[in-house]
Amino acid sequence: MNFKKVIVSLFAAVVVLATPAVAANAKGLPNKNSNYWNQSRSIKTTRTITAYEHSVSNNTLSNTVLKKKTIKKGTALTVSRINNNHKEWLLSGIKSSNGAVWITKQSTTTWMKTYVDPSFSTKYVKTTKNIKVSAHKVANGVIQSKVTKTATIKKGTALFTRKLSNNAGWIVYGNVPNYNGVWVYGSTKANWMKAAKVYKTGFSTVDSDKLPDSGYVTGYYSYYLGSITLGGTTIYPGDQIRVQKTSDSTESIMINGLSNGVNVGNNQGLATLTNTVVIKLKDSSGKETGQSRIVARYTPDDARNIVLKGYTPQNGDQWTSFRSDHQTYDVYVYYTSINGWVYQGPWDPNKTQSNSNQGNSNANSNQSTNTNNK
Repeated sequence: MNFKKVIVSLFAAVVVLATPAVAANAKGLPNKNSNYWNQSRSIKTTRTITAYEHSVSNNTLSNTVLKKKTIKKGTALTVSRINNNHKEWLLSGIKSSNGAVWITKQSTTTWMKTYVDPSFSTKYVKTTKNIKVSAHKVANGVIQSKVTKTATIKKGTALFTRKLSNNAGWIVYGNVPNYNGVWVYGSTKANWMKAAKVYKTGFSTVDSDKLPDSGYVTGYYSYYLGSITLGGTTIYPGDQIRVQKTSDSTESIMINGLSNGVNVGNNQGLATLTNTVVIKLKDSSGKETGQSRIVARYTPDDARNIVLKGYTPQNGDQWTSFRSDHQTYDVYVYYTSINGWVYQGPWDPNKTQSNSNQGNSNANSNQSTNTNNK
């Protein structure tokens, strides 16, 4: 299929790269006046509807009906509200004449329900061969047909991809050259990629990380402290220990059956009931970014992780787990589009540049791109 011909067909099937659908309530989709319909949504028809084909000139629908079609119940489509007309809906996913679109006139939203076609979901993959990609500008959420530059992505490159509608190719992003637009691989096949490792979230939660006032409990040595050697045993941040709070300023650690009292003074204490720390990230002005860095002992998919209740992964969050040297970290970044964590590489906090920052940038920029192919 000729990619250029596909993307110049006005209002061809819409592809939304990153914006998750707003959850519908128990009574169905939001009503026709809701801002929910300000962007395209993937749906299935809940009953038979009638669609009309109109030509388009200068982004304006003609009044003349070119064709009429019956759309059966259960048909998967992408819909969007036409401007501020709350009774006319643009339908993508139906083959249309050149320079024409299909619409339906409906005064409610009960004729459809949410639907996500798994074949159009975002994937994290590795290339199995060199691929040549083309760069395109995006205007008003629409990929433009003109190729502004090309690049070759080498075999073995890990990146994100999502199939364009009408089998018109693939948008690729993540490990691609910087460009203010989108990169597209024009192949209609999927033999150029294989699935790459995605780490699913695995942790349990506790209501409080504070030690009880009495009795030995299983705790975890604080990440805010350096290593400590007691009874010939070196304890590192995140290590599991048996610990007891003996007073407001002292705690006792059980090592090889012997208690070791430690004066903690006014510090946060030797141990907590979590083996992770969630740190709110801030920008250069000190304002919170809405993202977090999690300091942990284990990888993000490990069920041994214990997190303070209330944390939910957000797009761009950084999971940093200690490496064997107890000085550097392995960094993973969370992407909502794949509902998982992607390994970014090692990070040394003593160096100014880190893969964690680079991964965070990718999560922010690429996941917020809404583009349609015409």
